[in-house]
Amino acid sequence: MTPQAILAPTPGQTVGPFFGYALPYPRGEELVPASHPDAIRLRGTVYDGAGEPVPDALIEIWQADQQGQVSQDAGSLQRDGWTFTGFGRAPVDAEGRYTFTTVRPGATAGGT
Repeated sequence: MTPQAILAPTPGQTVGPFFGYALPYPRGEELVPASHPDAIRLRGTVYDGAGEPVPDALIEIWQADQQGQVSQDAGSLQRDGWTFTGFGRAPVDAEGRYTFTTVRPGATAGGT
């Protein structure tokens, strides 16, 4: 018997009571404000294995800044309008769509 035949399949989607509590936060999708001179919009849609949009996903991104530096600043949940922290979190809408306002990341040293 193969290992796949023994194990039960993992559910395609698991959401618990933790989902809405303290995960989305104000302006979490804004790594930089839209008024930033180098702001870009990153957007997409989350689909399940059957190709249907997922209406209750949460997307989290971490990225380097334009110079390829990974932020080590504390307070990545703080949005002060000018500090780039490299962290963003956005819930999807009812059609599975998300969007982030950020900058184009630069190349990092050593593939980090």
